[in-house]
Amino acid sequence: MIKSKRAKLYIMSVLMALEFIIAFSAIGYIQIGGATLTFANIPVFAGAMLLGPLESTALGLIFGLTSMWKAMSFYCTGIDVLFSPIQSGNPLYSVILAVGTRIVFGLLAGLIYRMVDKSSKDKSRVVTVFSSLTLLLFNTAFFILLNALFGTNILYSESIMTTLLNFAVNLTVAVI
Repeated sequence: MIKSKRAKLYIMSVLMALEFIIAFSAIGYIQIGGATLTFANIPVFAGAMLLGPLESTALGLIFGLTSMWKAMSFYCTGIDVLFSPIQSGNPLYSVILAVGTRIVFGLLAGLIYRMVDKSSKDKSRVVTVFSSLTLLLFNTAFFILLNALFGTNILYSESIMTTLLNFAVNLTVAVI
């Protein structure tokens, strides 16, 4: 992890800008039918690896707020409606799903990467892949758990397709 305050500030600024670019451009959220594939969690991973838990939590907050903002646009359909406090019919659930889980995701990203990095003697790609895989599993589990807690039917095809697509693509990015 980077120790210099100036370097941390610079990298955090770049990652925040990258998060906004990914969120509000065609590359960040790719719609496939009713499901949306996202790459907006990549800056959160990068923040966890380069900066630490506090910064990755802040990046998770930005990820959550931007995803909720995008979901509030009326062209969003399918599973994306769950992330919109306006369209979902359950505003509290939407805010927790869109923002709360991404904040926890950012915090866990930083903590898990720090824990694995400290315990590993070999500072190689294995640490990154293990941390990323663990986080992807947590992210998927959060989504399913919240849907179960709020009584949302997660067994319809768009939800399963979104979860599996995001897991597969992000796992591929982590390995690369």
